[in-house]
Amino acid sequence: MKIKTFHIRLTKEHLQADEEALNAFLEGKEIVNTYSELIKTEKVNFWTILISYNEMAQVAETPIQYSTNSELTESEQNLYENLKKWRQNQAEQEQVNPFLIAQNRDLIILIKNKVSNLEDMKKLGWGEKRLAKYGHLILKIILEK
Repeated sequence: MKIKTFHIRLTKEHLQADEEALNAFLEGKEIVNTYSELIKTEKVNFWTILISYNEMAQVAETPIQYSTNSELTESEQNLYENLKKWRQNQAEQEQVNPFLIAQNRDLIILIKNKVSNLEDMKKLGWGEKRLAKYGHLILKIILEK
C-alpha cells in the first residue's frame, strides 16, 4: 500500500487544475482509504486529501474505456445522471468529495461495459473495499433501468 497527499485549492485559478491532477493520479489506482479535511487560512482555503492506494493489476479482458459522457446514448445518459445524483447524496452523507466515491469516468465505464454483478465491477478495477461499500448500491441503480 502507498500513500499520497493532495491539496485542492479553492480558488478560481487553481481549483480545476488541482482536481485534474488528482483525477489523473487516481487512474489505475485501487483506493484503499481516504481522509480529507478542509483547511482555512487567511490566504486560501483548501482541501487536503490523504489517499492510501494500491496500483491496480491489469484486467485480463480489455474493458471498454470511455472518458466523456458525450459518448453515451440517451438511456445511458439518464443512468449516468441517476448515478451522479446517488453519488452526490452518498458523498454528502459521508461528508467527502463525490470523486472520492467514484469519478465520472468510473461511472461511464460501468455503464458502457453493462455491468450486472460485482465480479464485472472488479474486472473493471473496482477494489474490494469500494465494492463492499458501494457495489450493491450502484448495481441496484444500474439494474433498475
